[in-house]
Amino acid sequence: MGSKMFSNQSINVRKGDLTKEQTDVIVVCASSKALLESVLKSGGDAVQASYNNGLRKKATQVIAVAAGGHLRAKEIYFLPWEPNPDETLLCKSLKNFVSNAIEKAANDNRKSIAFPAIGCGQYGCSISLVAKTVIEEACRLRTLYPIAITFIIQPDRTDIYDEFQKQIDLLETSEPSQSLEQPLESPIISVSIGNGIIVVEKGNITTQKVDVIIGSSSSIVLTQTIIEAAGDEVKTTYETESKRNPNSILISTPPGQLSCRRIFFLKWKPDADDSILRQSIIDFIWNVIQNIISCNYTSVAFPAIGCGGYGCSVDIVVKTMVREIKNQLKTRNLSLTVKFVIQPEQQNIYDEFCKQVLASKKELVEKSVEDQLPTTWEKSTGNQLRFVIISYEGLDKHEIACGFQSQQCSGCQLQILKKDFDNHMSNCPSMQIRHTTSGYTTSFMAGGSRNIAFFEQKASVSVARPNEKFTFFSVAACAAWNDNLQLTITGHRNSIEINTHTEILLFGKPKPILLFWENLDKITLESSGGTAHPMSGGGNWTHVLVAQLTIGPFIDENTLSWNIT
Repeated sequence: MGSKMFSNQSINVRKGDLTKEQTDVIVVCASSKALLESVLKSGGDAVQASYNNGLRKKATQVIAVAAGGHLRAKEIYFLPWEPNPDETLLCKSLKNFVSNAIEKAANDNRKSIAFPAIGCGQYGCSISLVAKTVIEEACRLRTLYPIAITFIIQPDRTDIYDEFQKQIDLLETSEPSQSLEQPLESPIISVSIGNGIIVVEKGNITTQKVDVIIGSSSSIVLTQTIIEAAGDEVKTTYETESKRNPNSILISTPPGQLSCRRIFFLKWKPDADDSILRQSIIDFIWNVIQNIISCNYTSVAFPAIGCGGYGCSVDIVVKTMVREIKNQLKTRNLSLTVKFVIQPEQQNIYDEFCKQVLASKKELVEKSVEDQLPTTWEKSTGNQLRFVIISYEGLDKHEIACGFQSQQCSGCQLQILKKDFDNHMSNCPSMQIRHTTSGYTTSFMAGGSRNIAFFEQKASVSVARPNEKFTFFSVAACAAWNDNLQLTITGHRNSIEINTHTEILLFGKPKPILLFWENLDKITLESSGGTAHPMSGGGNWTHVLVAQLTIGPFIDENTLSWNIT
């Protein structure tokens, strides 16, 4: 058995059976029929069912399944891989295979992982090329993640074992820095968007000199990296807030030893459904921008969320992040510098960020229009042009169907395309909530009453008589003491929870929340989390000010009861 030691961990190669390997994770190439069948057979019905379920859900690059049956590992990672006759592309695919598995294992806090010698069996790839590529990639990743890596070779394939051992021996006799290619220095890309600036650069996010550094608390590797660099003060604050408010979307900590003013850790997890993934990224960006605005910060550094251990589509993640940042800078007219900081070894991710940031408005418009064309239209080829003659009536129908007719926003008075209208109305800062007036309208709204509702932790509104129902249009609320206070609203009918919605409230700034929930007999509002605002006198409480509550159709106020607990 050969081994290469790095920071008291190892890269090993040995002969054996992957199904009998006692390790945290075994990695299976899903396109290797013999290995796949062997692992599924050893794992039994439960492993087979979990794997099939992952295929049906069209999971991301890694299908992770709890091991069982006769398998001795804790978990199995199934990854797709296909060989390529082009050596450059083959090496790239091998590196991606190894890095996707190891980065996910590190993110899942696994301590050991075992690989087969992919490509050296039925595919007949060059054994020396495969061994050199995967060993060097494993070596590179071992400098980033504290995980033990083992390559398991079939007992009868001494030729493969010897080549892997040879590559490990070569690493042992050379300096670690000499075994890795030194990446070429990549330029820093900078583009102005309105009053804002977007920057793309390779580097370490913990060394950025900005107002805010962003971390994802769902990414164990990223969180640990930031906390270790920031020091004990940040570690203590993060752990305290995590225990005190486990459901909080955002945890804000002081900078510690970092060259920033604040660190924001936000909860975020990917999804196999592309549309849900896009929306989760949009929500992630929106929450960051909202909190930056409330603190009057002017610069922020983002990591490339989802592009490491989670194995999300780089195209979807990068395109969504960049487009949403551009959208926020333009629609809010922000004087904000936004940095996307990419790890030095992630060249493909850096290239994609540069491509999306540098994309011209013309390219974006052309692509968005092409995406909206009806599926029945014929596309032109080469440089040919196609013209379709359509009546005005037909054009109207087409514009209505595609959402290209405009509507005027009653807040900012701008003309907004129908397809974008709902999203604009929910975010327009000039939008005033206009529904049936209720007795809960307050002095926050012009012409309203002089009263507000004030509660801590939980409050509810319900009908006083059975069989009555109401429509819950909206609520406007702010935090009394804390920043980033989480407010969870639920709608009930006949004691059954029908609706739920969560918002982040800011100190002293009422936030309109449009819901339009119908046919309810009770709503509850529950607050939690947040951190004390600097102007709140040091108090860290979860009180909420309800500035407006709009319920309709009109019901005599005596039929509703306001309960504060």
